[in-house]
Amino acid sequence: MAEGFSGNAQRRLWRKDREQAGIEPPTTPGKHYLGGGLILHVIRPDRRNWLFRYSIKGRERVMGLGSAELVSDDDVRLASVEARKLLARGIDPLEQREAERQAKAAATVSRTTFA
Repeated sequence: MAEGFSGNAQRRLWRKDREQAGIEPPTTPGKHYLGGGLILHVIRPDRRNWLFRYSIKGRERVMGLGSAELVSDDDVRLASVEARKLLARGIDPLEQREAERQAKAAATVSRTTFA
């Protein structure tokens, strides 16, 4: 990446370099392994999903990161870095996400009033 640029500028330059090099996202159906546990699962050319594959405590897990049409590759890479940080601390990213969802739902329920 370019020296002396902020993270966002570096990501934009990296994306621009790929576009200039003519690198197109995969469109053939199947799972395309991109390294670092990232997978682009192509169901059909207009339906692609990001996955993050990891193992914890001897168990293989796959976490969905969103639709490729809605979530950029930069955001997916950042999400995978965060997931790897959790794994380094011994925390299962899927369990962490579920706990956050349950806490958010509990907070919503506790605020609901019938006045």
